[in-house]
Amino acid sequence: MIVFCEECGKKYRIDPAKIKGTAASFKCRSCSHRIVVPKPPPPESQPQTPPAPSIEQVTTTTIERLRRRR
Repeated sequence: MIVFCEECGKKYRIDPAKIKGTAASFKCRSCSHRIVVPKPPPPESQPQTPPAPSIEQVTTTTIERLRRRR
C-alpha cells in the first residue's frame, strides 16, 4: 500500500499486514507531520466454485445419456 504525507507529499510504502487494530500512525521523516493510515477492509471473499466432477461421475453420466437415446 502506498501512502503520501498530506503536508509535503513524501511517499511511503506500508505493509497492510503490519497494521494492528483499525489504523496505524507515524511521523513523516521529512516534515514531522503525523500520518494516519487506516487498515484496509479485507478482500471480498470469492464465492466457492463447486469442485469439478470426477472422471467416474462424467463417465457414468455419459453412459446414462447414451442409454436414454436408444
